[in-house]
Amino acid sequence: MKILVNASTLVIGGGIQIGLSFIQESLRITSVDWIYLVSPGIYSNLDHRLQSDCRVILIKDSPAKLLKGYASRKKLYSICKKIKPSIVYSIGFPSYILFNEIEIGRYTNPWEINSPPLPWDTIKNPLSKIITKAGIKYRLLWARKANFIETQTETAKKGIIRNTGIEPERVFVIPNNPNKVFIENGLKERFELLYEKKGNIAFCLSAPYAHKNLELIPEVAYWLCNKFNKRVSFILTLPKDSELWRNIEKEAERLNVNNLVTNVGVLKVNECIEYYKKSKIVFLPTLLEVFSATYLEAMAMKVPIVTTDLEFAHDNCKDAAIYYEPRNSKDAALKIRTLLDDRYLYEEKVRKGVKILNSYPTIEEKFTLLLQTFIKITADV
Repeated sequence: MKILVNASTLVIGGGIQIGLSFIQESLRITSVDWIYLVSPGIYSNLDHRLQSDCRVILIKDSPAKLLKGYASRKKLYSICKKIKPSIVYSIGFPSYILFNEIEIGRYTNPWEINSPPLPWDTIKNPLSKIITKAGIKYRLLWARKANFIETQTETAKKGIIRNTGIEPERVFVIPNNPNKVFIENGLKERFELLYEKKGNIAFCLSAPYAHKNLELIPEVAYWLCNKFNKRVSFILTLPKDSELWRNIEKEAERLNVNNLVTNVGVLKVNECIEYYKKSKIVFLPTLLEVFSATYLEAMAMKVPIVTTDLEFAHDNCKDAAIYYEPRNSKDAALKIRTLLDDRYLYEEKVRKGVKILNSYPTIEEKFTLLLQTFIKITADV
């Protein structure tokens, strides 16, 4: 069986780690002829051996870009025509290409799948709201063209069926899992030293999306420092030239907490590991997700989580996180202080995180399940 893995639209955030994890695991399966189409973000994280592998093809511009992506879409179509794969597996979906081959799309965009009213408030510019709504309609149009769709939760499956009209038997669920390197490094973290050896650092690993609600962070730092007498340093991972970071930096200066809010820029996987190791908590003020890889990475690295009291967060973290009222910076600060001041609670959340992580399929189990699905689909078509 020949499978074309289309990871050309995974350009930032957790998508890059998902793409890397899939490529690394798929190389174990020698019975399949793999070809990988990768974005620059994935390519730069591959080792030199894989970068020079003839099976790895760099797609410089995302096919999602309307104009700049035209050449990429044309290139992808040409590659498919040449190699004639049994399946196109689009890890980043939609792919914005009408393949002649069977396409299985991994669909995880929460705006199209299950978008509640709350995140829309994070888009303040009326024109941006119009563009976002148009983008949702455009992506849903492409999503309906896939032969099959993979997603991560039963809740997401229901949303996909509802919003695309695709038959239930064409949508299948395979849970998420963290990159194996986080699990391997987390095993080295000594449980008895977690609470005492780390300073009050909150790791806020995120791409620069409005619905991540990162602009709340300066207010949280202010409440902690000035009202709760607790200095906590927040580490962000945004592009240094992004508008979102400029807004956060400006607000931090206004509140006089700019020394507590630091942006280290976009990180590679090995750099993420180092920040998990030095951080006492992971803080995710996100308002919209399907399944955030950061939750599982934090559990793997034995770092407790403070996040929003919303359905998707409970689906992901269950009782392993501390939850606060969404968009309430005072409540977020209070919950962070509570976690940092209570060693028993802190260690309990770490234990529960490890337990929840162990309830998910391993990457080997997930990959086996996915491969079995591919085989069944090709046999049935």
